[in-house]
Parts: sequence; structure tokens; C-alpha cells
Amino acid sequence: MANTRTIPETGRRLGRSRQLRRLPVSDVAVARGSAALLWVLVLLAGLGGLAAWLRPTSSSEPSPTVASDPDGVTGNAVVVAGGFAERYVTAYLEAGKEGEKLTSFLGYTPELPLNAQATELSAPVRSVDITKAGDDYWAVVVAVGWPGQERFWQVAVDMRDGPANAVGLPAAVAAPAAPERSSLDVSMGQPALDDPMVESATSFLGAYLCGQEGLSRYLSPGLALAPAEPKVCSSAEVIRWGVVDGDDDNTKTVTLDALLDGDAAADDSATSARVATYTLLLTSRDGRWEISELLPAPPLDD
Repeated sequence: MANTRTIPETGRRLGRSRQLRRLPVSDVAVARGSAALLWVLVLLAGLGGLAAWLRPTSSSEPSPTVASDPDGVTGNAVVVAGGFAERYVTAYLEAGKEGEKLTSFLGYTPELPLNAQATELSAPVRSVDITKAGDDYWAVVVAVGWPGQERFWQVAVDMRDGPANAVGLPAAVAAPAAPERSSLDVSMGQPALDDPMVESATSFLGAYLCGQEGLSRYLSPGLALAPAEPKVCSSAEVIRWGVVDGDDDNTKTVTLDALLDGDAAADDSATSARVATYTLLLTSRDGRWEISELLPAPPLDD
């Protein structure tokens, strides 16, 4: 007869309770391992962010630049060179025999004539011509005086090492060559006074410049213009007129010369007679022409 042993009920319960107590141990280990892994990932992410923050900026990244023309003339450099030349010529003329007044422009103190007289400037000083003499090297012509009475000085401005630096003393030069006439993309002629577009443009100028009432009446919806204040004339008349080709039948770009006449005796705010050039965009609506835009400049011939 086989030897058998009966396991008491309390023993069976004790065995099951031990198994139940052992099962959560594996779950806790998994949870602890997951938490450790999560902390490792957080630590690695933090180290990566710190490294990126400490890493110097790559020289291959493009740096902001100002616009350049096709010849590589940087607009900002032209402005700086022109302003520097104006200040330098002003200091040069006002220095007289005191060369130390030019040290900040030249980097040294020049020897000036002992009988040089300082010039008190009351007339405008302005750059009128800037030529590229080399890489970051400019020749600037500065005009001193009122129109028709100017004297011209040429200055060499070196900007290769950062701050502008004058090279030598200003040189007196002749006036720059007169500019060539710009070619407009419109033929100007005598306006037809009964042309509805001319009538609308004339009425608009009268309301816009001469203080006549009803400016909004001549404007397209959406265009907001305030009349000139104080007014600049007592009357406006279109004396030359041209319509730009290429617009459709309901939209026309016009360039005009207007005679702005003023009567100073009747109105102190008015001026004497002047001729001024305007360019307007006109739109046909409800059988009449309205000004839909006051353009900033006449169109040029391509």
C-alpha cells in the first residue's frame, strides 16, 4: 500500500499565501526598472540640451545682411560712408589750423597750414556722389553750400576693418557730371479740358491741395486721403498730361504736371505759382472717373 500523506488545509493556504506574496515582487522590480530607465532618459535629454546650449554657433549659418545691388554695393555701407564723409568735411572746414580736430577721422593728427582759417558753416553739407573704390572702400563727393553756390570735396573712406576711417585730407573737386534725363513710360502733352479723366484729376487736386470741399467725392471706396493743411494753393490746373499704355478700359495710370497758383494777398497760407508733377491711378465707376491711388512716383520706361 502506497504511503500517502495528506496536506492539511492550513498548509495549502500557507503555500498559496507565499505564492501570492512572491508575485508582487516581480511587478515591483519592473516598476523600479522602468523608473530608472525614465530617469536615465531624462538625464540624457538634459545633457543634450546643455550641450546644444554651450555649443558655439556654427560659422556656416548665414548671418543677417542688408540688401545689395547687382554690383555688390551694400546699401548700409553707402549710408555709413556718406554720413561719415559729411561729418569729416564739416570738421575739416571748421578746423582751420587745428589738426587735432581731425584725429578721430584720420587716426592721426594732420599738419595743417598755420594761416588756415576756420569756416563757419551755415549752408547745407550733403553727399552727392558715392563711388566704390575697392572692397569696403569708397570715394564720396560732398557738396557744401546752397544750390548754385556749392563747393565740392572728395573724401576716401576705408571701412575694411569695421569703423569708417578717412584716408588723407578732403580734396577739392569740380561738380559731378549732370545726371542723364530719366525716360518716362508716358508721353506728356496738352490735356483735353473736356476729357472726363482730366476733369476728375483737376477737381481732385483742387480739393486735395487748395482747400476746396468734397475731397471724398473724387476718391474710390477704400481710399482715405486727408487734404493738405495748410492748403498749398488757391487753384490747380492740369497743364501737361499723359496716360500710361497697358491699362484696361476701366483703369488708367496718368502722369500730369499741375500749375498750383496761390494768392498770398488773399490767403497767407498759399504759395506763389508752382508746377508740380503727380501720378494718379484712376478707376471708372458708375459712369465717372475716381482717383483710386495717389502713386508715389511716375512710371519709368524699362
